[in-house]
Amino acid sequence: MLKFKKLFLVAGIVVATIVPSLPVRAQTTPPPNPQADPISALKLTPQQQSQIAQVMQMAQAQIKGILTPEQLTKLQTMSKEGRDPKQIFAALQLSPDQQTKWQGVDRIAQQQLMAILTPEQIKILQSMQQR
Repeated sequence: MLKFKKLFLVAGIVVATIVPSLPVRAQTTPPPNPQADPISALKLTPQQQSQIAQVMQMAQAQIKGILTPEQLTKLQTMSKEGRDPKQIFAALQLSPDQQTKWQGVDRIAQQQLMAILTPEQIKILQSMQQR
């Protein structure tokens, strides 16, 4: 379970930058290649995309309140550079208090995101994370 939580924490950074720009796909689109485009494998509806974007915007706002201006700049710069989320998280050098707060934001966002997904989408997400 800890591995699953860490994956969501790291995925939060990625999803926060990907979800707002997700294209709306018709349900008749052929099955996507999950390795080439893992987000499209979930086949999110426009409503789900909107709900997820709202959750991520709230989480981003809360994370911005946790980080120092220097950490926020580092996060934005490294994200734009396409750095690995684990590398970004490590580079932020969060204090224990910041880590606790970040984990709280992540936990709430995680619960909200899971409530948006269908059981089938959750299975797809879990199978992608096991790879």
